[in-house]
Amino acid sequence: MTDPVTVNCAEACVNGCVLGDKCPHLEAAQAAREYIKNTDWDTIMETASAYTSGGNPPDIDSLINPDLKRNE
Repeated sequence: MTDPVTVNCAEACVNGCVLGDKCPHLEAAQAAREYIKNTDWDTIMETASAYTSGGNPPDIDSLINPDLKRNE
């Protein structure tokens, strides 16, 4: 298995994670999957538009984990 410290995920994982259970991004990947699974398409498109339009996009962490706002 590849060393998680030395792997460049942007290059090595284009066809899927090469690290398996040793991936340092498992938690973030799971949160992103849950966000997509539980968010309606229009909201996802509005968020994407905010990020690409140069406007004032929402904080991505608060989108993926709404409890973060309550714990501040």
